[in-house]
Amino acid sequence: MYPLAVDSDIHTRLTSQLTQRLTFRDRIWVPGGSGEKGDQDEAEKDRLRVRIVQQSHDSAATGHPGREGTLAIVARGFYWPGQSQLVRRFVANCDTCGRAHIWRQSKRGFLKPLPIPDRPRSHLSMDFITDLPPTGASKAKYLWVIVDRLTKAVTLEVMDTMEAEACAKRFLQCHYRFHGMPRSIVSDRGSNWLSRFWKRFCNLAGVTQKLSTAYHPQTDGGTERMNQEIEAYLRAYVSYVQDDWGELLPAAQLALNNRESATTKISPFFVEHGYHVDPIRISVEDSDEPPRDKEEGKADALLTRLQEVNEYMQAVMAAAQQQQEEAANAKRQAAERFEVGDKVWLSMANYRSPRPCKKLDWLHHKYTVTKVISSHVVELDVRGSIYRRFHVDLLRRAYQDPAPGQKVDDAQPPAIQDETGEDLWDVDEILCARWKKRGRGEYRQALVRWTGYADPTWEPVEWLQGTIAMKAFEDKYGPIKTNDGPREKYDALAGTREPRRHRPGRRGEGG
Repeated sequence: MYPLAVDSDIHTRLTSQLTQRLTFRDRIWVPGGSGEKGDQDEAEKDRLRVRIVQQSHDSAATGHPGREGTLAIVARGFYWPGQSQLVRRFVANCDTCGRAHIWRQSKRGFLKPLPIPDRPRSHLSMDFITDLPPTGASKAKYLWVIVDRLTKAVTLEVMDTMEAEACAKRFLQCHYRFHGMPRSIVSDRGSNWLSRFWKRFCNLAGVTQKLSTAYHPQTDGGTERMNQEIEAYLRAYVSYVQDDWGELLPAAQLALNNRESATTKISPFFVEHGYHVDPIRISVEDSDEPPRDKEEGKADALLTRLQEVNEYMQAVMAAAQQQQEEAANAKRQAAERFEVGDKVWLSMANYRSPRPCKKLDWLHHKYTVTKVISSHVVELDVRGSIYRRFHVDLLRRAYQDPAPGQKVDDAQPPAIQDETGEDLWDVDEILCARWKKRGRGEYRQALVRWTGYADPTWEPVEWLQGTIAMKAFEDKYGPIKTNDGPREKYDALAGTREPRRHRPGRRGEGG
């Protein structure tokens, strides 16, 4: 029996059975430590309690329930002081729950509108509408949308390619010769905007690139909204075979620029020209107001009107942004503060799964924060991707205080070192094998599951010779040089992470 420090009220509810088990309200009292973090002796005493929680939570019969569900299962047969706190800590640090469960919280990070431009055509945003039917003699399939962020004026260009050099040449023709170079351009992280040519072009022209964070289209919400308006216009007027959308763009551009902006309440065409275009000419009687006779008065009136329109648009745009910000933030939480070294869960909703069915794949993967860009953007150690900067709305903090003895998937035990100081890694199992092209020849690879690591990797077969895992594979499927094993089962894992680049160890069950 374990000594128990309990008050007199609890003493009246405890019963000792003939089996030497101490019960509390017909539930087994589980002995343990005080539960204080950092106390190694007390943590060792809590391992029995953690085993009970782990079996109640991880079992296929219970299915990784949440905090309340796990607590209800544990509390059916067991009791100890601080039971709820231990269950909460265990569930928060469960890697399987972190990967598999849908996030129920509201969006993270309050809306941060882009700065309001100080004059028309000085700050642009641009995007492509793709996968359109071929149009015109060049069979172009891309529509380039350029939007002035202040006036909301749109420029539409038919493009047969999205390459940076072609975009630069067309930009000089459609924008530079009429309005000069802008001060900044907002765009997504397409390969054309990230190319060295486009970066050099913007640098020489004095244009600041403002790239959106990965998979966060809200950064350039104005252009996304304009794309919807353009697509709606084309749907209304395109032919049945849909190959004449390029011919409709002049009228579409005029129609969109002649509409009053929902933000500024004034049309982009009027801002730039001082009058509204009349698509259907209707004769209107001249005004009774006598025209100005002095040329100076006409010039003053024109400049004053343009200045008033510019100031009016900035004021209205600021008010609209404030209204949009308040409406969006009503359903958002403040951005969580991350620091370098923090572990976070990244939503994989925007990534293609290497496994056969994305619906059954992990929803989130764990990464480490390597750099804090701003209060809303951080950089992660994502390998094999050009996207390393993410908005905090795509992230959730991964807890790093597991309960004593709790098993976690990313424990990643340190490598063993041989007598020469080279790292060795435990092989848990060889899943299958394949031939891999290298130059004009091929070499043999095996898909290896490593002890303590969640993701398998493809490794050269030569590195695995003499391991217990190799012997187990060949006993079951035959020589690995000629037998792939259950290749079709794991074929989708060709996109797993890079090889460990260290030879495997030869100790333990895994070899």
